[in-house]
Amino acid sequence: MADGELNVDSLITRLLEGCICRSFTASSALLTRNHINYGVKGDVAVIRINSPNSKVNTLNKEVQAEFAEVMNEIWANDQIRSAVLISSKPGCFVAGADINMLASCTTPQEATRISQEGQRMFEKLEKSSKPVVAAISGSCLGGGLELALACQYRVATKDKKTVLGVPEVLLGLLPGAGGTQRLPKMVGVPAAFDMMLTGRNIRADRAKKMGLVDQLVEPLGDRHSLAEPFTTLLHHRG
Repeated sequence: MADGELNVDSLITRLLEGCICRSFTASSALLTRNHINYGVKGDVAVIRINSPNSKVNTLNKEVQAEFAEVMNEIWANDQIRSAVLISSKPGCFVAGADINMLASCTTPQEATRISQEGQRMFEKLEKSSKPVVAAISGSCLGGGLELALACQYRVATKDKKTVLGVPEVLLGLLPGAGGTQRLPKMVGVPAAFDMMLTGRNIRADRAKKMGLVDQLVEPLGDRHSLAEPFTTLLHHRG
């Protein structure tokens, strides 16, 4: 195997072996932001989402701007070879896009621009030359699921609070950041239509059977240790 290439089978196998984890401590905090920060352990960047003054993470304009900044720094850093995307909030990965962002639109063109910006950001993530693992624990809904779908791998905790879905239809909307394209490719057209047209939540075990996530891990007592298996996995090549 060429240097730098990630062995997916090895990653999944070692994931199952690494569910009991040590607390993660970033080797370096590169830059402090309001919603998204990251540290580097070895050659793995651990990106943490944690919007202040809120019980959940949502994708608003500030979060999207910070995420784009972080990813550009990671892609430009030759010392970083892969990344883990994780939430620091108990019971929530990303609960969706900020509905106020859409409610503030006064013209169809404004809403279209927001959708296109999300599509461009996630398309760039999908084409990342450095693998990104979405470490999902808690609600992963709407724009949060679209974010996870754009990552190269998705791993979820087997926890009753871990649910995945696209509930936008309950607000009279459909996924607007690429989910209508990525979801059918991942789980098939019938299952994707069922999710998008009913808004139903999918629990982690069913998500694994559907192919919505690549692997499951047992719930961990220390939320901040959730990143540890993934940093360990991504260090292994070949």
